[in-house]
Amino acid sequence: MAAAGAALPTGCVGRSGLDTGFPDDTSDETRQLSEGIISRGFTHVQQVTELIRQQGASPNAQPQLGVEGTTGDFVPYPLLSLCIDNLTDNRIPSIFAADGDDDCPIALPRWSSPDQQEAIMKALIDGGADINAIPTDEDGEDCPGARPVRVAIASCNETAFRLLMAEDGLQLGGRGVMGLPWTLETDRPTEDHEATLLSFYQQLIDRDPTLATETDGRHGGNPVHWVASSRPVWSQSFIDRYLDLLVAKGADITAVDNRGDTPLHCAAMWGSHRVAVSLCRRLTAAEINVGKPNHPNYTPLAFAAEALDQKTQLEQDDTAEEASRDRATNEILYLKPTIRVLLQAGADIARLPTATERDRRERQLVLPEYRTVLNEL
Repeated sequence: MAAAGAALPTGCVGRSGLDTGFPDDTSDETRQLSEGIISRGFTHVQQVTELIRQQGASPNAQPQLGVEGTTGDFVPYPLLSLCIDNLTDNRIPSIFAADGDDDCPIALPRWSSPDQQEAIMKALIDGGADINAIPTDEDGEDCPGARPVRVAIASCNETAFRLLMAEDGLQLGGRGVMGLPWTLETDRPTEDHEATLLSFYQQLIDRDPTLATETDGRHGGNPVHWVASSRPVWSQSFIDRYLDLLVAKGADITAVDNRGDTPLHCAAMWGSHRVAVSLCRRLTAAEINVGKPNHPNYTPLAFAAEALDQKTQLEQDDTAEEASRDRATNEILYLKPTIRVLLQAGADIARLPTATERDRRERQLVLPEYRTVLNEL
């Protein structure tokens, strides 16, 4: 089990704060199987096998997770995913529950040993659990991050990852497996966690090199867009090595998605300053200053300026919720260095729009960063 009294990361909820729902026609045996996995209540694998083979419990159940007191919304997870221990002390979240308009990371207990986890995962698979299950939420939207292999990756769980990769029927394409785990701004992966993730991504891309060039169905972005849209919690070394993996297998760092955004546009908008550093090292000045197809001056610098203005307005809005203002303050801390990275790499401040009051306000926010860069030169 997890260490007693271990402090939960900021923004994370423990098992006691989790509500678990099921469709009305779910059998008592399936509920018992689900609860035993979520709470790590099984002491022998035979308990799992008996529930599935003799009592008819479904190994393909998908408990619906919500923070205690939440109604309506839920995040579904296959039992195989819920079986996987998070080995990062939840410094990288792997399981989320619905929490009003947002999702909240959940810290589940751990099994007594990796061997017990592996035995119970095998019992589920032998009982018919779908290793490729992609749950859907209450709106019918796919939840690819809830897939067992995605949870194993985010959990930095080598035992679970190795078991799933050894399954002949494992499907990788179109599942976003090369995307970085979703995190909160306060999450702090360690160097060891990053090394484990890089090992996973190397194995994935060695098995199927096309994973580096696939695009998602919603926005048409490739894995470089995905990493550029991640929260800036990863080290510069990790980002550099991760992008090296993708580029070596043919990933296009200048590709545009369905909205006309390049990965650098995404990094600018999200304040992913380390991704911006790594991309700018590989891009020409023209590529750094590229606009959108119908808006030539909507450059990455303009995106960053717009995001900084939005967060500044929110931070100064006395009518906004305190939590929203605090998030804006944190995001400003990443947007400013992102702007400096772009300027240092050759982003042209003269390309910033000035037609409207908002345009001019955004430009004024960039000027202090521009002066800082000039002084450094």
